[in-house]
Amino acid sequence: MIDKNNVENSLSYLSHKIKDNQYQVADFLGFYHENCLSTITLLFLEEKGCKMYGKSLEEIQKIGPEFLMEIMHPEDIERCVTQLTEFALRQDENEVLTYIQRLRLVDNEDYKPYFTCAKLNLSKNIFQCITTPMTGVNEFKGEINHILEKSTYIDNHVTLYTSFSSREREVITLVCKGKTVKEIANQLFLSPHTIEKHKKNIYKKSKFNSNAELIEFALNFNLI
Repeated sequence: MIDKNNVENSLSYLSHKIKDNQYQVADFLGFYHENCLSTITLLFLEEKGCKMYGKSLEEIQKIGPEFLMEIMHPEDIERCVTQLTEFALRQDENEVLTYIQRLRLVDNEDYKPYFTCAKLNLSKNIFQCITTPMTGVNEFKGEINHILEKSTYIDNHVTLYTSFSSREREVITLVCKGKTVKEIANQLFLSPHTIEKHKKNIYKKSKFNSNAELIEFALNFNLI
């Protein structure tokens, strides 16, 4: 969904920027920024990014933690913060986190999709990031919205997912593939009675009223 060349260009820009803070490429669409590892507060935003937002770095820094809520789509904040927090906990400076978000960088402008590539700098306690507007948005708009909707669905149902045992997840997969109770029992080397009991527990936990809802759940959590 994200243009491969844009990702490669962003990673290259990030690599050069980490080595030399003065490094800039005039025609590069994205901008470099640094965020606090523990609070995700913006600490530095290069001039290009400031111009895109319409305020100086000093003005942005005065906004503090509220800056994130001011520029990011409300439905994306929790998901992105969770991704960054989990990324920071892994403490792997060789890993690159890439995620999609919707930003509004100019007053009264509609939210537009951007992707961010981030690396950890543990010695400085910061995220070092490149955020780039997505190209070919018209082509990928439907897919982008699908990704964001899926992320919201997962956030809302992750507790349910973790409540299922590994066996129950197996049963969900096979039910959603259209297998009968007898076929599932044979495949899992269990009795039909046990499979019926699993199915009953699955619907009791989920409170789903139809197979369609169960299939939607399975698709979002890659069970089928």
